[in-house]
Amino acid sequence: FEKTVSISESQLNTMRSLTSSGSTFNDNYRPPQPLNGRTVYYRLAAPSTAEATAAAVGAGVVGLSLGVLAVLFVQGAFQGFLPAAGGAAGRSFSQTIFPVNFDLDTLN
Repeated sequence: FEKTVSISESQLNTMRSLTSSGSTFNDNYRPPQPLNGRTVYYRLAAPSTAEATAAAVGAGVVGLSLGVLAVLFVQGAFQGFLPAAGGAAGRSFSQTIFPVNFDLDTLN
């Protein structure tokens, strides 16, 4: 198994005392058999629904964040901060993002 599960001594003793038709399940195993040329395949279980959902949400958040940054970059929002971009030197960040005729007081 990929992940092992620990059990207490009490739980192990409970399992040892289980019976079926009067006999316990102790030593209920079979020794490994020779492969005789066969191939043994190992398959990982698919992630649980919760794990898959968490991964999808995380990927969505990262993708959205990168998309917003890309749009802001394309619109020139970082020109004042990136020397190679040029153009908006001397302007504040808000002046770079918002149009000249936008009233910043409407944000308060």
